[in-house]
Amino acid sequence: MRLFALALNCLGFESGHRLSALLALLLISPLADASGENCDLSAPPKTAAVDAVHGYFIFIHPRKIASNYTGCQMIWGERGEVFMTIKYEKGAPYTFTQFNPENGKLVLDCRYRDKVLKRGGGECPAYQRITGDTAKGFSQEEEALLLPSLAPERDPRRDTAR
Repeated sequence: MRLFALALNCLGFESGHRLSALLALLLISPLADASGENCDLSAPPKTAAVDAVHGYFIFIHPRKIASNYTGCQMIWGERGEVFMTIKYEKGAPYTFTQFNPENGKLVLDCRYRDKVLKRGGGECPAYQRITGDTAKGFSQEEEALLLPSLAPERDPRRDTAR
């Protein structure tokens, strides 16, 4: 939920408008340029973390970023749509990408180098915000509280997601 709230805040949505924005995010298509570990997943794997925002489930993989990780952390909605990707090299985020929920066009293309935003403007999250949220990971204990309310038709996770 932290990453999703960050995404909505970056798009300028107030908390009262987040549900509408979340539903609109279902229209977003996956990234065309996918390279690195987990960057080419067509659906969230069964190991993806589950979180919820206003009753809508989101799926995050990988659930925690290791200090030596090179690849993508992807976030999907209930229908399996990718709406946010963070790319990492050796544990450091270097790209934060997000699409417009209404037309699928690129909204945010934030680039970081040496822990500083180098391209993307004021709507991009601060480097420290990304690293702080992803370093926390997603608690399996908190997730266990959500799983009983996750109906199979709302769960796009698959055994094989490639």
